[in-house]
Amino acid sequence: MDAAPPAPTGPPAPAQAAPLDEVAATARHIRTVISALHALDLGDTPPAPTYDATFDSTHEATCSARQEETDAAV
Repeated sequence: MDAAPPAPTGPPAPAQAAPLDEVAATARHIRTVISALHALDLGDTPPAPTYDATFDSTHEATCSARQEETDAAV
């Protein structure tokens, strides 16, 4: 049975460094986003089961007003 090749030692080769830099940049971005989310004050936000993203009364009012304008113009 052949022995496994020895593990590389030292800094990564330039071809390997670019993907590692991209991974590090992505990890930094994720940490930044998580920090921003932790900083949000969500004390007045209702629990998810009480929130209905499909219902937006302001959107419905805007659509109704536009429909009335369209009907009046015809």
